[in-house]
Amino acid sequence: LKAGDIEATATALLLTGDHGLTLDCTQIAGVAPPYRDLTFRLAGGKVVAEQPIYRPIQPVVIEPLANVFTDTTTVTLKCATPDVDIHYTLDGSRPVPQSPLYVGPFRVVNTCRLQARAFRRGVTEDVWQQDGTHATVVSSAVLHKEPLTPARAPARTVPGLHYEYVEGPWTELMVRSLTMPAARTGVLAKLLDVSPRRTDGAFGMRYAGYLDVPQDGVYTFYAPREFLFPDNDCGYDLRVFVDGREWYPAVRWHGHGTWSVALQKGKHPFQVVFVDLRLRPHKVELMWGFPHPDFTWRGVAPELLISGPGVPKQPVPDGWLCHSRPAGAGGH
Repeated sequence: LKAGDIEATATALLLTGDHGLTLDCTQIAGVAPPYRDLTFRLAGGKVVAEQPIYRPIQPVVIEPLANVFTDTTTVTLKCATPDVDIHYTLDGSRPVPQSPLYVGPFRVVNTCRLQARAFRRGVTEDVWQQDGTHATVVSSAVLHKEPLTPARAPARTVPGLHYEYVEGPWTELMVRSLTMPAARTGVLAKLLDVSPRRTDGAFGMRYAGYLDVPQDGVYTFYAPREFLFPDNDCGYDLRVFVDGREWYPAVRWHGHGTWSVALQKGKHPFQVVFVDLRLRPHKVELMWGFPHPDFTWRGVAPELLISGPGVPKQPVPDGWLCHSRPAGAGGH
């Protein structure tokens, strides 16, 4: 790039009078600068670096993603921005430069609220400015120590999930998804199979049975992307219950879009409710009382993923799904 008589290898170069700035600069006036982003001045025809330009620091990432543990858990704090110090607290207080300095992974043995911030190296006082150039916003995680939820021992189970299919106005389906009378019932081998659908309007599917997990440990469910992010309208509602507890895919806390539960090896009551509010064919849908253009999700049904001890993230395996069959019942 060239501005006046100054040449630089950079992504930006600005010169006004005898002062200027440059970004992503690897060479200016034939010399490597002390910082990649900096302001400078001209003195006697030479470029004199003045001070660095700080970009916002990337927020601290807390690992592991699961925010539930049964015994102890090892916490790792990461920041993609170099030359920063990470300070953290375990009592829910706001981290400041006088808070403990993160020097490496550490163990947590009890339920706590972990908060962490990254500070530009050399910052010694708390920073309240919101530009993020000298300190980040607070990254927060509530880490829960929980016992394993005991497995159930139903007398007779067979593969697949029992389903109930419902139809009606989308407004009623949203409010009464658990209680509306079923129009059809049966058994499906796969979770979120919507093949029983018989309408071009709104409908719902209730799946119920057991989730048979292969070993003790913490299992994590993952929200479908279109359900979690606000850059589209998913057009459906999704509810997940394990052992009577409902999943809420938190969007602001640690574990973004996930739900972790501590489960004992074996069968656990499992229910999923899917309500599709979209009309067919996909045109300009009327939802929430106003037209929705092309940002409505076009998929047929969402995908619910799970991970666990020795189990990489994947769709809920068909082999983990089963339901009770009454004594003397025949095949389905």
